Amino acid sequence: MDDHRKLTTEILQELQSLFSIKEQVRNRQAGSISKIKNGLDENNISLRQLEILSLINREPNSTNTLLSKLLNISKPAVSRLTSKLVEQRLIEFNYLENNKSKIYQLTNKGKIVAETHDVLHKQATDDYEKILSTFSDTELQVIKLFIQRLSDHLQDSLN
Repeated sequence: MDDHRKLTTEILQELQSLFSIKEQVRNRQAGSISKIKNGLDENNISLRQLEILSLINREPNSTNTLLSKLLNISKPAVSRLTSKLVEQRLIEFNYLENNKSKIYQLTNKGKIVAETHDVLHKQATDDYEKILSTFSDTELQVIKLFIQRLSDHLQDSLN
């Protein structure tokens, strides 16, 4: 087996191992996630909904337009996501004076969920930054290119 093929095989094995370990980490983190979901009317909250809670926590009085822009999703998509959060009593809304725009605020329960999500997100980001700091700029460019191509491939498989 030539060196290129051998290295490719080793990388594929490492990817399989990575995804397996990542699944184990997710299962272990289920305790933290269940703390986030504890007390919700429905124990089903999407990552996008967590992102919305986090954004509203950072940007009080957020509107559909602002959330749509920050998340790069349509306003109707924001409306669907926020209506579920209202049902779960994680956010509430009022209307701007002389305007039909809704402004969203977190409820106490929503604030707890948002802050817990933010802590977990920060921990993950810190861990990734620590690992990435061990690579040279050239190596980081290769890693970035690999992740972009893998993401593009996965996105194409969804279409």
